[in-house]
Amino acid sequence: MKIVELISAAVIAGLLAIAAGFYISSLHSDLEMVTTRLGQAEKDITDRNSIIQQLRDNAVTHALAQTRLEGERNGIRTALETRENLIRKLEIENAEYRTWAAAPVPGPVGRLREHGAIVGAAAYRERMSSSAGLPVAGSGGGK
Repeated sequence: MKIVELISAAVIAGLLAIAAGFYISSLHSDLEMVTTRLGQAEKDITDRNSIIQQLRDNAVTHALAQTRLEGERNGIRTALETRENLIRKLEIENAEYRTWAAAPVPGPVGRLREHGAIVGAAAYRERMSSSAGLPVAGSGGGK
């Protein structure tokens, strides 16, 4: 009976060794999969951090551009106010200027002003296709 017990113990030990081998192999496979997923997660985090930094850089660039534009706008506003004040001063001080400013605008110039400003290529194209255009200088078409 002793031999049977030894053989069965050896078989059980062999089966346990095989099971342990499969279990270790499974653990190695799981470790490899987790390592791969970890590497992908680290790459995703790096990519996101890069995008966040780009967005921050863009925000700083836009803030600087906005500050510059506000400065330019304030400069333009100041220049406009200076010119408007000069015009008011001239109107008050100069009778000849008041007479000139009060005179009606000549016909061709008035017609040019009726159309308003052309802003952009599409508005220019629309204006030119919807009208006869401007008369040639000296042709008498702008009477």
